Amino acid sequence: MPEEEEPFDDRRARDFVAGASAHLAEGTMLAMAISDRSTNEAAGSITYNVWTAHHWNIGYWISKAHRGRGLATRAVIAATRWAFEERPELSRISLYTQPGNVASQRVAERAGFQREGTLRKWANVRGSALDWVMFSLLREEVPSSGGDLPADLKPSGR
Repeated sequence: MPEEEEPFDDRRARDFVAGASAHLAEGTMLAMAISDRSTNEAAGSITYNVWTAHHWNIGYWISKAHRGRGLATRAVIAATRWAFEERPELSRISLYTQPGNVASQRVAERAGFQREGTLRKWANVRGSALDWVMFSLLREEVPSSGGDLPADLKPSGR
């Protein structure tokens, strides 16, 4: 995952795009790049894991150099609106953060996600079972946006 690798060099970028392409072909994941509108520089990524037709999980990452400017919040808002507009069967998007990741929790809340609780020892990271804070956004909680993805959200590999 890119968030585990700073700096995100060319080799890691190629590996990320290749993996994203394979998952897209399988129908299990959609990965997009987040770019800085002013420079068109890559700033991070946003991914959807497709768990079922009705439930997707969103994840996001912003490079250290681009944090604190609202890019993640704008990307999550645009991506969730797009997903609900494009997939009528989609009813729920979930989002998980580690308990200490306050910045990511703020992104979730500003994007309209509701905190549902803490999942104790829910997922293993590098061999350790960790707690995760769970958020969700339901279709009826998202105002219609109209229009396409903004310029700072671009599908990877295109």
